Amino acid sequence: MARWQKNTIHSLKVGDEDWCEDPKLLRQHAVDFFTNLIQTDSLATPYYAVRVNFLKFSDNELRCLSSIVTEEEVHRVVMDMHPLKASGIDGLPAMFFQKNWQVVKRV
Repeated sequence: MARWQKNTIHSLKVGDEDWCEDPKLLRQHAVDFFTNLIQTDSLATPYYAVRVNFLKFSDNELRCLSSIVTEEEVHRVVMDMHPLKASGIDGLPAMFFQKNWQVVKRV
């Protein structure tokens, strides 16, 4: 079965109405829903109330976090990474940086 067939919404219950199966009406209901969702009025009242307790750092921890990262620290982290794990948005695996450290450490 093709992926688009599995990911297709064939019917949808809209509000208190009966089930809607017309593809054009389904599309319009989806557009209306997301249009209303991103309007500025709807952003004033969030859908989810999230309570977050942020960690409190000591002065020493804050100094460590704001200190300059050394080449040795970066080298140790890069060499400790699993070789086939992607390191970031560039998508290059850690092996690339491990094998080419003498070149990339200067960048």
